[in-house]
Order: sequence, then structure tokens, then C-alpha cells
Amino acid sequence: MAIEFYSSIDLNQNELQYPVVHVLGTAPSSPSAVQGQLYFDSTAGDKALYFYNGSAWIRVAGQVAAQTTDTIASGDFVSFSDESEDAGSEGLNISNKITIDNFITTAPALTTAGTIADGDSILFIDANDSNETKKETLADLVGVIAGTVTTTGLSDANSVLKLDIQNMTGITAIDDADLVVVDDGAGGTLRKITRANFIESAALDSINIDGGAIDGTAIGANSHSTIKGTTIDATTDFTIDGLVLTADTITNDAALTVVSTGLTFNASLDIALSADGGNVTMDDGTTTVFDFNTDDPELKIMDDAQVANW
Repeated sequence: MAIEFYSSIDLNQNELQYPVVHVLGTAPSSPSAVQGQLYFDSTAGDKALYFYNGSAWIRVAGQVAAQTTDTIASGDFVSFSDESEDAGSEGLNISNKITIDNFITTAPALTTAGTIADGDSILFIDANDSNETKKETLADLVGVIAGTVTTTGLSDANSVLKLDIQNMTGITAIDDADLVVVDDGAGGTLRKITRANFIESAALDSINIDGGAIDGTAIGANSHSTIKGTTIDATTDFTIDGLVLTADTITNDAALTVVSTGLTFNASLDIALSADGGNVTMDDGTTTVFDFNTDDPELKIMDDAQVANW
């Protein structure tokens, strides 16, 4: 039976040898706990010393080296000292806990802001070495992400950067000196080329536009230029602003003028000139020298030296 004492015991600084703290399965509640009171919790899985701080029982953790090695998981707790509650005894009262999930989420926000520089390092988990935590310089990281001028982009499968062109800022005009990126076909190798060289390159010698047809689209509508080629092949009539060319006929919806420094008709058969209800005439540029009236057949030929005489 325990001996009851009704006053404090003063050992005059002598040792209390081989003492055993009160062993209980739960914290003592009767009589009510007082500040400084101790007990040892014998509950399986706990086995720790507790002291009363005046408002709550505080577990006194053992040495880390004596703890069982375990794997941390989501929902596990870590202990910490709340410095806002321990003014004057900072770091001495590890009486708070936080889940490892919250710690990982909130702790980075408490770090001091700085400027990243060459030589700085970051932590990463090495999937090729049992998920060990390691560090790597930012310069090496940038090298992995950016690759080289000839690599493609980063993906979740091969750590190569991809470009999201859908979210890039759009433009409505491009200059000849602007650059475009092309894949040269050598295993996904990317190259740059100016817009001018891209358009003039051999790769554009043959272009299939709309399956070979440009339907309802005006060519050179804003700025007319020259179409060069050896053959223009039309499956039916070929029309130029009212002038219709077929395999053996030229027709026009208005008066047609042919301007040339010289004009020669060379035919193996007859050459026929006809006018329906008008005259067939020829001039030297200023004066009519040949006039054939098709309505009232009459042929006039004038010597250009005798402009008044037919």
C-alpha cells in the first residue's frame, strides 16, 4: 500500500535512485492533475512518459534512435513546437502535431523568397534509384527540359517539352524575316527557317490546294501580279474577264483589241475575217487604209500617201 505524504519531501539535493514513475493505462484524473505531475502510459503502442502542463497531458517523446523504423504515409503526423505559444521557451515544448500532407503543402510557402541563379539546386525523387531524394542543379534541369535546338518537346513519357500552339498569342500578319519551325523528318528534328525561305523553298514546288481546285477564290484580287507557266489547261472554257478561250475559238463580250508591234496570221487553210453588221477595217495607227463594209459590200483601199483618195 502506498504511503501518503501531505507535504513536500526535500532530499537536500540528494539523488533519488532507481525511482519508477507512476505507471497507468490512462491519464490519472482523481485527484485532479496538477501542473508538473508525471505518469507513464503503459498502453501498447504508446509506452511513453507524460507530464501535466496545467491544462493538458503532454507526451514526452523518446529518442529518435530508439524509435521503430517505419515508412511515412499520407495521414501520418509529425510533432512540432508552436513558437507563438512558447514565448520565452521556444523549441522546448513540442506539443503540437500536423499531418505530413499539410506539412508538405504549407511548409514551402514559409520559405524565404529568393532569386534563382546558375548553380542553385532543387530536390527531386529519382525514379531510377528506388525513389531516393536527390538534388540537381537548375542548369542541368533546364538542359533536360529545353533539350537542344534539334530536339522535340517535353512529354510525360520522355521528359521532352511540347509546344502548346493553341494557347499562343495569335498574329494577323507575318514578315519575310519572321521564323517558322519545321520538322526535317530526321527522327523529329526541329529546325528554324524564315518565312521568305519557307515560301521560296523547293518543298513548295508542288502544292495541292483544295484537292487541286480553288473554288470561288479570286487570285490576286487585292494586288494583281503575273502568272508564269508553259501551259494553262482548262477542262472546259477558259475565261479572262469576259474573254473566253476554247480549243478553237476566241470570243469576247465587248469590242476586242489586239495590240502588237507586229501581227502575222499563218494558216495552212483559209484565213477568214467576218463582221456581223459592221465593217472590217485596218489602219496604220492613225488613218484607216482598209475598209470592207459587210452590210453594203464595198471594199476601200487607200494609199497612205494619198490620205484623201480611196
